[in-house]
Amino acid sequence: FYTRQLPDIDTISTYIPPETTKIYSADNVIIAELHQEENRIRIPIDNISETLQGTVIAMEDTDFYKHNGINIKGIMRALYRDIIAMAFVEGGSTLTQQLARNLFLEKQKKIERKIKEILMAIEIERKYTKIEILELYLNQVYWGHNAYGIESASQMYFGKNAKNLTVAESAALVGMLKGPELFSPFRYFERLKKRQRVVLKRMQYLGMLTAEEVDDAYNEELVIEKQNSVTL
Repeated sequence: FYTRQLPDIDTISTYIPPETTKIYSADNVIIAELHQEENRIRIPIDNISETLQGTVIAMEDTDFYKHNGINIKGIMRALYRDIIAMAFVEGGSTLTQQLARNLFLEKQKKIERKIKEILMAIEIERKYTKIEILELYLNQVYWGHNAYGIESASQMYFGKNAKNLTVAESAALVGMLKGPELFSPFRYFERLKKRQRVVLKRMQYLGMLTAEEVDDAYNEELVIEKQNSVTL
């Protein structure tokens, strides 16, 4: 029944998300950025820091390269917590499920949406490689303040391309995914620093960083870019 209601997964291959138009001065300085709701700069995965890629997987979907779109253990764990709380408190969604939801489904938490999300994630995994899925996800996900996609977020918060993100910056950005506005470096810097440490500790637990590397990354100064351009 739900399968018949699903959108065509093949449209992903021709999907072109809205992007930001930038206006430069004669000396190549950005003087304005024109966009509607979504401020986005789409880039290939080769232009995204491998550290950032690994950090996203560590926090959002540790078994990304092992599952076929859904993580049964994650779903059961989330279901248990939802039952205990008598509410939707945890989604248990893989990166592929999140991509399906962001591209095709409404955001409201419903059983019907979750079923469609699971079915679409399985279909996406059948038709696209993990690298293609990860690239789509990183160009689609929301990072707060109308920044959609990692390149827009990297430039907005740190004034650099996503390819050049450090461990500290990657951990801060990935930490924001839990609540982009709640962990905004513009508004709640100390809250973001606490969240950054959670991400770094997760990376240490998974063997991605040593204790010394965690401390070095946490103590690295996060230089947040000032907003000095006109956004329309």
